[in-house]
Amino acid sequence: MPALSSSRCGLLVCQAEFAGLAHELGAPLTMCLPIRLLATVMLMWTFTAIAQANAETGQGAAVQGTISDSTGRPLPNVTVLLEPGGRRTTSSPTGSFLFPGLRGGQYTLTLRLVGHRQRVDVIVVPPTGTTRVRMQLERLPQVLDAVRVVDQNTCAITSLDGFECRRRAGIGHFRDAGELRSMRPQYWADMLDGMPGIRRIPRNGRYGHDLRAGVEPSRCLVELWNGQPRLEATDDDGVTFYPDELWLPNDVVAIEYYDEPAKIPTRYKPLAWPVLAPESCRLLIYWMRGAAPALRDTTQNTR
Repeated sequence: MPALSSSRCGLLVCQAEFAGLAHELGAPLTMCLPIRLLATVMLMWTFTAIAQANAETGQGAAVQGTISDSTGRPLPNVTVLLEPGGRRTTSSPTGSFLFPGLRGGQYTLTLRLVGHRQRVDVIVVPPTGTTRVRMQLERLPQVLDAVRVVDQNTCAITSLDGFECRRRAGIGHFRDAGELRSMRPQYWADMLDGMPGIRRIPRNGRYGHDLRAGVEPSRCLVELWNGQPRLEATDDDGVTFYPDELWLPNDVVAIEYYDEPAKIPTRYKPLAWPVLAPESCRLLIYWMRGAAPALRDTTQNTR
């Protein structure tokens, strides 16, 4: 190892006495480097070390994508999931998204946006560099009767036939059992991916850690179960709990959501406007297994 010592060499630094050579030559061996050259060497060494570290960890790759509809219009607020790794993000107003710091390998991209068909793509990411993808989402066809106009305010409010009736009216956001199953939700909030204004709120439930539905602090959210307010119960130990804490995503057969007060059906508005709230809340309705089946709706106003 070189022994470092100080010396005056004008604008030169880094005098090193090499004990081995000094012994053979019988005199100290001195090496002086200009300050600028020394700084350049140190900077190059730093960049080399960083590059080597990235290469060793294999996390120098990224996936960058843009999402549009069939007309080429950018789609914002699309929930984008990347597996393996459980990473998720939301597309920007320009429809773009980015997953940095990836290892090379095969990944699955899942796109979800309410009113659009879920899309799943498998991509291969090289160990370094940015993989760019362009993806389109297909809009789901609107289920409307060609010769009838449905007034959602006359639909039943405590049975599944009301859900079908309001979906035909086309006001609000709806997901039926088939769409929910295709999403393969693990957490409660997974069922609401792509719903405008919905946030994922961490919460400990009866089955451990969960993610539930929430909204920004300046707004409120009312949840109904089979069209009715949340119920309170008491277990054998006298502890108060809510029955919905025992339900799992697989128990939900349909969801309807109203992100604006003007869209909320008239018969639900009293439930969506708490007494102390300055305005109506957003409304989220879960339809569970065991809810009244979809029977013929005799309350529809058709013309």
